[in-house]
Amino acid sequence: MLAAAAAAEGEAVVYEHLERYLERNGEEATFEGWIAQLHPENVRVDDRLLLPASRHATLWKEQRRRAAAARGKESRAEFIACTGLKGRGRLWPCGPRALAEEPGTAMAPDTAEASYDPDEPGPSEAPQSRAVAPPEPREVVVTVLPGEARQRLLGFGGSMTEASAAVIMGSPRREQVLDDLFLPPAAGGAGVSVVRVPIGASDFALEPPGAYSYRDSEAAPFDASRDEALLVPCLQAAKRRCPHLTLIGSPWSAPGWMKSSGSLVGGSLRPAMLPQYCRYLLQAVLFWQSHGLPLHAVTLQNEPFHGWAKYPCMTLDEGQQARLAALLSRLLRANGLATRVLGHDHNYSLVKRAEALLAAASPGDIDGTAWHAYQGRPADALHGAV
Repeated sequence: MLAAAAAAEGEAVVYEHLERYLERNGEEATFEGWIAQLHPENVRVDDRLLLPASRHATLWKEQRRRAAAARGKESRAEFIACTGLKGRGRLWPCGPRALAEEPGTAMAPDTAEASYDPDEPGPSEAPQSRAVAPPEPREVVVTVLPGEARQRLLGFGGSMTEASAAVIMGSPRREQVLDDLFLPPAAGGAGVSVVRVPIGASDFALEPPGAYSYRDSEAAPFDASRDEALLVPCLQAAKRRCPHLTLIGSPWSAPGWMKSSGSLVGGSLRPAMLPQYCRYLLQAVLFWQSHGLPLHAVTLQNEPFHGWAKYPCMTLDEGQQARLAALLSRLLRANGLATRVLGHDHNYSLVKRAEALLAAASPGDIDGTAWHAYQGRPADALHGAV
């Protein structure tokens, strides 16, 4: 009974994650991209393991069929390959069943490759795969050349959203959690030193009260007091442990009244609102600075080519980003702020769009590009020289 309940709960988690992934990525969604997000710590990018009988492949196929039917289109055939596993006897990736019946084995297909067509039997109907021992991990050699100066590395970290701040600040072991995250390794911590901060609501705002901006109507004053409840004290506590903490601000959306949708969800920035939005972002930078939390950089828009989610989002094409960067960079400098401006803030797979942005922007308006690892490879961006 307990095993069945755990399996059902695990499958529900995987299913919910898949729905969110498809909403987030639309036509850019891939099976491999979803698997990499679902359990990234189990992913080795260089080794491919095909799973023709995987329950995850079945869920993927069913959901893609439903999404295509909702759009009045046929589900397209696609090749499904997902990345390899670390360790033995692990769940793949975090769902209801292990890969093999016997511990210490992993499932491998009988054939070198497999593709799935909507008219063919699903993966759950495929013949059972044979169990084989997984290959031993290949040795990785990292060569450090301290005499060769390259790019400066600011540090490592993650995002501090309202939800994550609520979890940390509400924990009975809050001080220990903060120590574990932000103290340097020499003092027993993880040495987190770079944190991304949403400007207004993200998809991890607390429910209730739900999504918010710092200015909810044209007549309303700028008001970021909601972030003073959780995010500000959490980041101040982090900075006491890591005085050189680097913060990067990212808006998920402009205030709804500045957008074509009239809402924090979907739509694009109305062209006439560009000057007002620049002032809004400036006020956000000043807000964080007033609390002893200066922003090292701001990105122009989180995932600017994704505007169809059910959470705060906004499309901002390359031309809009270039115009926004021009106004914002000058406004920041005019106010004596050294905050940098970063463009793109989207996937490695969209390197051509990052190149188009840099081509459209004037020199000095954009200090760099920000990247997401949901799709594509870092090498795509590096080879593109962006």
